Amino acid sequence: MNHRRKIHDARLDDDGVAREEFRWNRSASGRRLIRVGCLALFILSGAVAAEEQDGDDLVEEALPQAREVGQVVIDEQNFDQWVYRGDAEATRRRFEALLRSRVDAAAQAGNLTEGQKEKLELAGRGDMRRFHERVEVLRLRFKSIRHDINAVQAFLQEIQPLQLAANGDPFGQGSLYARTLRRTLTADQAAEYARLDLERRRFRYQARIESVVAMLDNGLAFRDEQRQTIVTLLLENTSPPRQFGQYDQYVVLYQLQRIPDGKLEKILDPDQRQLLQRVMDRFQGIEPFLQQNGLLPDPADEEQAGTGDPRAAAENARKR
Repeated sequence: MNHRRKIHDARLDDDGVAREEFRWNRSASGRRLIRVGCLALFILSGAVAAEEQDGDDLVEEALPQAREVGQVVIDEQNFDQWVYRGDAEATRRRFEALLRSRVDAAAQAGNLTEGQKEKLELAGRGDMRRFHERVEVLRLRFKSIRHDINAVQAFLQEIQPLQLAANGDPFGQGSLYARTLRRTLTADQAAEYARLDLERRRFRYQARIESVVAMLDNGLAFRDEQRQTIVTLLLENTSPPRQFGQYDQYVVLYQLQRIPDGKLEKILDPDQRQLLQRVMDRFQGIEPFLQQNGLLPDPADEEQAGTGDPRAAAENARKR
């Protein structure tokens, strides 16, 4: 059993905010140390696997039923649990709703014709079909190896990108929808869409930033002005993830540790800086995971961090 699963008991709500239970100490400094210890453990474990269990744990949970009948065979139903968290229909409904919102957002950019909207809807459904085809290919592979425990453990690493896709946005960069959008919109429509999209993503990203700052506040006990200044600092110096999903808070924290110390020194007290550094030290090594799964901000977005320039955003969108 991997120790990463047991290292913390933090729970995540829908916004990814850590809700941790910890014992209070009589002194303020003691409370801070206890809090930051819980927070650091949460980040360390979450940076590798968030709420998900590792391969050994998942296989171990799937074994008892097989052992009862004297066979070492993983039940086929575990596949949907691993990919969809047990609810494939909920994933399908979420994709449908996301596609509708995407097309509606594009329509707001400037009187799309019915033909333009139909092209976007068809492209989006093509992305959904491609995702489900990937699922079925891996399902067949799982059926062929589910009697081999070692092969299943390796397989669980192989399906990680699929798990991220099931909880992410299938219509983002590189999708059929994104390519069709670039070809369908006129120059004026593309510029207006880029402006609205930047505004929408920034609004969503601000919510993620605020949730991370609230999480850090549990350990560092920010004053009101510190809390707001850090939110503003992150908004002006960091960028949204390439695709929003269950790891958004880690993208924020990864970028926080790259902000120059001089800027944070002007905001935080010495003891707060020391505690924050302890948290960041335990967060080292997350970059390969974020990079491998395509979660880091696009370099073009990083160049535009804090500028809010819709023309630059439109130009970047056409280049992708």
